[in-house]
Amino acid sequence: MNKSKRYLLPFLDGEINFVDDSDYIEYLINTYLYIEGDVAPSPSIYLEYGEESFSFIDQKELEKDFKKSKLFINSMSLSYTNTKRYYYKFKFPRMFYQDYFHFIKGEYSKYSDFAKYKIMLFLRQHYPNNNFLIEKTWKVLNKDVTLRLELEERLGVVLSPEFEFETKPDKEEETIKILIL
Repeated sequence: MNKSKRYLLPFLDGEINFVDDSDYIEYLINTYLYIEGDVAPSPSIYLEYGEESFSFIDQKELEKDFKKSKLFINSMSLSYTNTKRYYYKFKFPRMFYQDYFHFIKGEYSKYSDFAKYKIMLFLRQHYPNNNFLIEKTWKVLNKDVTLRLELEERLGVVLSPEFEFETKPDKEEETIKILIL
């Protein structure tokens, strides 16, 4: 799971009915912010599904549901050596633009309270058995004191108040690779 899947995907919930269609999350491979070669990316997010995903969910139904969203931009597929991937691009919701830019800078604790609420609600609904993920995300979003003390003790340093408990997103991990064979 890359960082955009954890810290940005929840903002599409409501635009895409992930609660009723939880399979759309279960069989989602990953999310991306960029596509290789894009020189002027705008605030958007790509959802990645593979051929194997459509053994469990109806591709036509998923596409129909996605296209209902006013944030839907387009879709594309890419063939790789042993598989085919499908990408669905969505505009990022305007009400979360500030949070999007905090994400890009790795400023997770500066998210709005509503954004933090959306993320935590989303994780609890879709990953209810992953307590580590839920707890760690909460601590990162809120600069949890116990996590700060644990890190300071483990590293033997005093962390500045500006220190974020999660690294900035890695552009490489957030980019769809286009392989030309």
